[in-house]
Amino acid sequence: ERVEAGRRLKASIARHHHIMKDFRPLLKALATCDERFAAYIRTYRERFSEPLVKAHQLLDADSLDLNACLRHFAVVQNNICDIYLGLLSLNESTQSTRLLSPSTDSRNIPKSETPELPPGFEGDITVEFEFPYAGKIS
Repeated sequence: ERVEAGRRLKASIARHHHIMKDFRPLLKALATCDERFAAYIRTYRERFSEPLVKAHQLLDADSLDLNACLRHFAVVQNNICDIYLGLLSLNESTQSTRLLSPSTDSRNIPKSETPELPPGFEGDITVEFEFPYAGKIS
């Protein structure tokens, strides 16, 4: 039973790492422009990732401290819903902000207020704008 639980745990962690491999860079990029994402990453790390890693390390240790391992897993289990709901709430806050705030024209935003792309993202994003021929008379 313990061996099967260990296999299921390792498979779950592997799936989580596979998902986060693509998702983590996006979260980190958003965290550079929006403090809510930075706070989410800190919470994720403190309440989920670090306890999970510690528990996993204890499972692989030569002398198993089962009580310490279970305490770390309890922290993870108690925080899973909050971590998930916290991620979902980032979207809700963004949507409600868009609904409540007046639309701003990106051309009117000074250069200093536009967010910078993090290193490694330069050139990866292509945006094409089509502007009307304002002021031109045929």
